Amino acid sequence: MSALYRHITIIYVLLLTGVIGASLFAGAVVAPVIFNSKQALGSVELSRFQEGLIMTENFVRLSYPLAWCACFHLFSSCTATLKYKQIG
Repeated sequence: MSALYRHITIIYVLLLTGVIGASLFAGAVVAPVIFNSKQALGSVELSRFQEGLIMTENFVRLSYPLAWCACFHLFSSCTATLKYKQIG
């Protein structure tokens, strides 16, 4: 295994870990704060529809790094497959 492939794999795993961690944080911490906005913010009262819009925007923004991670995985898998076919 070459050093470049090892570094690419490490970067991919760290990127994937960060994206999964952000998604878990959004679900475990951000969602309860958004859907209980009156308790968290005090005087500001949002309807369920507005809270849902905020949460939707949160997950839409989290989908961008996930899409980059998927593209990175596709690229690294294709290069690894091509390299394996050249060797074998």
